[in-house]
Amino acid sequence: MNNTTPIPTPPRLSTAETSIYTGIPASTLRFWRHQGSGPASYSIGARVFYDVVDLDAWVAAQKAASVRGGDSK
Repeated sequence: MNNTTPIPTPPRLSTAETSIYTGIPASTLRFWRHQGSGPASYSIGARVFYDVVDLDAWVAAQKAASVRGGDSK
């Protein structure tokens, strides 16, 4: 039997979880955060979080800004 039930994604992710979710190394996320670039993040106490909706929007914007080729219709 094939289980096709998706694993629920929490509304916010840690840096390590964001790295897995996006495929971007955690060190790159930390560097971007230090530079004030990359996806939106915020702190609660000493922990840093990324909201999944912000990550999805950021990835979509990166895609829109860099997409090449394909059908222009």
